[in-house]
Amino acid sequence: MKTSNWTRILVALATTAFLAGLAGTAMAATKAKAKAKKGPVVSTVTGDLAKMTNKKGKLVGAQVKDSEGKLFNIILDRQGAKLAKALAGKKVELTGTLSMKGKGKAKKTWLRVKTFKEVAAAPAEPEEPAGGEGEEGGEGE
Repeated sequence: MKTSNWTRILVALATTAFLAGLAGTAMAATKAKAKAKKGPVVSTVTGDLAKMTNKKGKLVGAQVKDSEGKLFNIILDRQGAKLAKALAGKKVELTGTLSMKGKGKAKKTWLRVKTFKEVAAAPAEPEEPAGGEGEEGGEGE
């Protein structure tokens, strides 16, 4: 039995459309995976917490400065405000998602706080007495 040219053309077009659909689905899945990998970066930051208030005493900002001097601006949602009010002036450990905002020198790091806790400051090392050990006393009397 002979098939017409129109039938062959329709079968070829249907096959092409089907394969294009599969390729589009695969590309969309790849983009979704790439976007998931680029998502928010979860990080833990330890440092000294400072809060900023206006003249009326209202909380307007908070920052954590780590041991390397890097500043992390705290997003003042419910958790961020709770942190700033509870632990201002103390050493804290924060876990949350980091994001960068701004361009060039105005670029700032922002932290959306998920969990926080106060961290005890490292104890100061005891100083050794001047003069060293074993200078007092004499040899066996």
